[in-house]
Amino acid sequence: MSTLTWFLELAYFMLPAYIANMAPVLSRKFKRNFPLDFNLKLRGERLFGSHKTLLGSFFGIINAIMIAFIQHIIFTKTGFGLINYSDWLSVGLLLGAGAIFGDAIKSFFKRRFNILPGKSWFPFDQIDFVIGALLFVSLMYFPGWFESFIIIIISGSGHIVVNHSAFYLKIRKEKW
Repeated sequence: MSTLTWFLELAYFMLPAYIANMAPVLSRKFKRNFPLDFNLKLRGERLFGSHKTLLGSFFGIINAIMIAFIQHIIFTKTGFGLINYSDWLSVGLLLGAGAIFGDAIKSFFKRRFNILPGKSWFPFDQIDFVIGALLFVSLMYFPGWFESFIIIIISGSGHIVVNHSAFYLKIRKEKW
């Protein structure tokens, strides 16, 4: 296997988590979007902040499951992938829920350090969802320590490129 194919397989494996991390933005358009922390506070600060919602979390996880299903179809036809996607529902659920959980935990700590939502907290903003997704999916499949390190590096770099592109295309208000 070539190095490029290996990198692509690692990124492809994480695709449900990437989509889960991006999908919650779409839920901002809905009026009945309840906060993930139910407005609970710790020492006067919201647990996760106003940017983390139940609907956003749901959208993220559902989208991750849909991507894993598509990966299952592709794997069945081509054999491409780091894993066998026959249990696509579990793969999508674990990667999606892990990504959402990792992002929420990072937001919890961001609030404790008085960093405003949307403000950069490098490198945690870039890798939180990846670490959460890898932790959750490791219940089913662990790609290896070196592979996980490479996934974190690829994902962190890709996160910066995607967010900067979205900023310059006027899709996002912040580069980070």
